[in-house]
Amino acid sequence: MPTKKRPGRPTKYNLKVAEEICRRLAEGEPFVSICAEKRMPDFSTIWRWEQSNPEFRDLCARALEHGSHYLAHDCLRIADDDSIDPRHKRLMIDTRLRLIGKWNAKRYGDKVQVDQRTELSEATDEELHEAIRKKFQQMAAQGTDVAALLREAGVEF
Repeated sequence: MPTKKRPGRPTKYNLKVAEEICRRLAEGEPFVSICAEKRMPDFSTIWRWEQSNPEFRDLCARALEHGSHYLAHDCLRIADDDSIDPRHKRLMIDTRLRLIGKWNAKRYGDKVQVDQRTELSEATDEELHEAIRKKFQQMAAQGTDVAALLREAGVEF
């Protein structure tokens, strides 16, 4: 006698489930929380979907970006809530800020990324030295710890 298939977690890509995952990501809910529900795919299935489906990967990336804005708003709400113990409030905000930095590193991350390119092939050593000095001054004025960046890159000074 054939056995009935028991309903389980979805494993095949399903647009309706994918849309729900992205909606929840956009509302600031992490993958792990979403995957904890029995009716949702497990984490490895979502990872496989992202690897094999560029459209789903792009939807998730946009949803995480929107989710980071949602969490940023939630930080403001928590900060303004006088009923929350200040120590607990700090923990709640710091946790969200760390998530925001991971989900939307380009906008909220700690790492400084410099995209400026300058043609220096014709510059003298003095001109190069001056250009580097000016760039470091700009970075320091924006709050970047230039010395730490240089140490991290293995530059001795």
